[in-house]
Amino acid sequence: MLARLVWHGHVSLANEFLRTPHPLLHGKTPLACADSEADTVMAERVLRRLAYGVVG
Repeated sequence: MLARLVWHGHVSLANEFLRTPHPLLHGKTPLACADSEADTVMAERVLRRLAYGVVG
């Protein structure tokens, strides 16, 4: 799971991210973004940005 990789295997931190609304996801949680392919892509982009240290 990409979220676990971003947080270096810390499951609790990954779960917190997945369940917390994010401004770059228009206030949706990353888990809620799983409802549509377009939203899933947006959530993956946010995770990849975080993985490379890009905030905001």
